[in-house]
Amino acid sequence: MNEKIEGTLTLDGLIEGKVHGNGDLEARLQEWTTFMGSVGLRFNLEVSGNTFSILPDAGPFQTASVGGAPDRVIADTLGQLVGLFPPEQRRGIFSTLRSAEIRKGQEVQAVYPVGPDGSIQVQTRVVDAKTIAPESPLPIREKLKMAAIGLVGAAALLGVLSLFLDFPSMIRQVADTVRPLDPADITIQVQAYEDYLTVERVAIDPRDDVLLLGIQRSDRYPTSPAKAARLLREVGPDDLTGRLALEALVRGYVRCELFDREGRFVAVTTLRVRDLEQQASLDLAIPLPRKVRIATLVFAY
Repeated sequence: MNEKIEGTLTLDGLIEGKVHGNGDLEARLQEWTTFMGSVGLRFNLEVSGNTFSILPDAGPFQTASVGGAPDRVIADTLGQLVGLFPPEQRRGIFSTLRSAEIRKGQEVQAVYPVGPDGSIQVQTRVVDAKTIAPESPLPIREKLKMAAIGLVGAAALLGVLSLFLDFPSMIRQVADTVRPLDPADITIQVQAYEDYLTVERVAIDPRDDVLLLGIQRSDRYPTSPAKAARLLREVGPDDLTGRLALEALVRGYVRCELFDREGRFVAVTTLRVRDLEQQASLDLAIPLPRKVRIATLVFAY
C-alpha cells in the first residue's frame, strides 16, 4: 500500500482521442505535454496512427508546485488541451484522468471526464485518510539552487515554445489559477447604493470558489413600505439611477456584475438583500467564475 504523504498529489488514468492525421495538432499536443511539465505536472504523449493517448507520470508531485487548488489547475489546463481541437472533434476525447491530493488526515479525490461539448466536468470528494507528515524541508541553500536551475530551464523552454503557443495568455491563465485570489485585488463598486448600504467585509472561501461580502445597511435603507415611498419622493425626477437603485432595494434583489482586469464583462448574478429590512447586516456569497480572475465587482440595478 502506497504511503499517503501530506502535501503530495498523484495522478492516474489517461486522456485519449483522435488526431485525424493532423500533424499540426499532434505537434500542439506535444507542446501541451511539455508545457505541463514546466508547471509541475508531467504527462507522456503517445500517438499511434490517428489515435493519441496522454498518460500522467505516477508521481507523486508536490502539491505546492501546482498551487493551492490542484483540481482547478488540472481542470483548466485539461480544458486548454481540449481547446486545441475543433469543436466538432471534442466529443471524441475521452478522459479517465484522476487525481488524489493528500492533506493532513484527508485525501481529496477528483475525476476529470470530458463532456459532450468539450467541457471538463470535475467531480471531487474528500475522504478521511491515514497520512504521514513529509520529510524535513531542504536547507535554504538547496532550495535556492533548485529554484535557480528550474528558472533557467523554464526560460529556455518558454523561449522555444513561444514560437508555437500563445504563451502570454496561457501562462497568465495558469498563473491566475495557481495564485490564490486576494480580496484586496477586487474593487467593489456600490456607488448606486452608497446612500443605503456599505460593504464592511470582503473574503474568499478556502477554495476560491465563492466571494463573501459582509453588507451593512445605513439609516436611509428602505426598511418599510412607508419609508420606501418617502425616499422615492425625495429622489429627483431626473435621477434615474437613484430611482432604479431604490426600486431594486424595495424589490429585495440587486444585480452584481463581474469584470476582469481588462474591464471586460465576465458574469452577472442576482443577490437577495431583502433580509436587510429586518436586520442591520447581511452576509452574501457570490460564485466566482472558474477560468477568469475577476478584478471588479459592481452593484447594479
